[in-house]
Amino acid sequence: MNRWKKADTMLDGIISRFKPVKDDISRAWEKTGKESRKAEVITFKNGRLYLNVKNSVYLQELSYKKDMLIRTINDKIEGEKKVKDISFRLGGDI
Repeated sequence: MNRWKKADTMLDGIISRFKPVKDDISRAWEKTGKESRKAEVITFKNGRLYLNVKNSVYLQELSYKKDMLIRTINDKIEGEKKVKDISFRLGGDI
């Protein structure tokens, strides 16, 4: 096995371990109801969920509800509680 093929195989293994976590969290976010229509998942890293929010009014509203959203998302994820924090970014159209 050449060196590039070996690196490619290792990278595929790393990606496959983290992708299901983001997918689970994205599905849990979609199940939060009306809040999920106000923002979309950008990424999930180190226990922090990054959301792109439609407008500043929604950003303010979701910021107030942050603790409740973390609990709701974690309740919808099987196994250990993964989301420890949420970061919001004003992003416009989603």
